[in-house]
Amino acid sequence: PIVAQYATGSGDKALCIQILPDDAWSASPEDGWSGAWYTSCAAEPFAPAASVIVSEAAPASLRERFPNGTRLQFVLGDGVVEVYSAEAPTGEAAD
Repeated sequence: PIVAQYATGSGDKALCIQILPDDAWSASPEDGWSGAWYTSCAAEPFAPAASVIVSEAAPASLRERFPNGTRLQFVLGDGVVEVYSAEAPTGEAAD
């Protein structure tokens, strides 16, 4: 996860969290990167939270720990990123 703060243009600031795999960072600017990118921003005092569904497109290291269809939520806590997991809702097939 990447945590950043940005100015909203009205003098306020918002916190954002971005979730993307390591290979996004190794892509050259010329080649770009076209994979999944999850982001969320929130105005203080609320915490940004980004949710991801584990799929075949997820990094292998993530799929080794969480089966396809698992829901992951990344929430910015007090100086840490908390990660929660849940199984796919009943009746929904995992890939």
